Amino acid sequence: MNYPEADRNHEDRPEAKPLPLLTLKAFSGPLDLLLHLIERDKIDIYDIPVKSITDQYMTYLDQARQLDLDIASEFLLMAATLLQLKSRLLLPAEPLPGEDQEDPRQELVLRLLAYRRTRLLAEALKTRQETWGTAICREPEKLSRAAVLPQEQSGEKLLNYPRFLLAADRVRQRNEARFNDLRSKLTYILKRERHSFRDVLLYIWGRLKQQSYCLFSDLFPSSAGKPETVTGFLAVLELLKEHQIQADQADPFAPIEIKAAEQADPDQQDILIQNLQEDFS
Repeated sequence: MNYPEADRNHEDRPEAKPLPLLTLKAFSGPLDLLLHLIERDKIDIYDIPVKSITDQYMTYLDQARQLDLDIASEFLLMAATLLQLKSRLLLPAEPLPGEDQEDPRQELVLRLLAYRRTRLLAEALKTRQETWGTAICREPEKLSRAAVLPQEQSGEKLLNYPRFLLAADRVRQRNEARFNDLRSKLTYILKRERHSFRDVLLYIWGRLKQQSYCLFSDLFPSSAGKPETVTGFLAVLELLKEHQIQADQADPFAPIEIKAAEQADPDQQDILIQNLQEDFS
């Protein structure tokens, strides 16, 4: 892990304001206290000014001693760790030839990141508990045997096999006719849309022959239906692919300006129309 600046570069920062009187009982551990200091001063957790943080941390411990509070050993251990980091950064050791010098803050940063992740997960679980902790789930009802098993019928059988086959055949015929009718409607719709695609191509070419350029919103205004607008956009893409037009848009969501390409070939336009007629006939 590489850090942008050594900690000694932070020593020119102005001294922190006098710290408010706090007790260590408000923190679950030394990492909680350190993370509080970092977040309060909006410090980059990957570039911790160890001297400033150590001074603030020791100030809190001094406050706790003045209040005659018992300081847990883990807080004292973290204080010793911070003092060691501070001394290493103020008096850095000479690196061996061919050996990269690791930032001494790396281990502390990893511990703080792991603690912050754990704290966020704990807060999320607490919120979920507060939201759903009092919810009562209804257990599934147990069905009686009488409700599951079919009731016995007396008298003649309910199922008449020949009549059942006749009814099933009628349903089959009715569904077959319905699906055939739907298939023919879909074929008609597809052909109509394909022909409209060809017509839209001719429409765009006709407009560009009348004027040097036009806007897409002029060709297909907001009053046009969604299918017509989508078909027009696809037609523009097809003409761009065939190098028959040029389209410019200054910014996202800005008007699209369309004009005929300088190298547009009328013969290529006729070939494209002919291909459309063969494909969509």
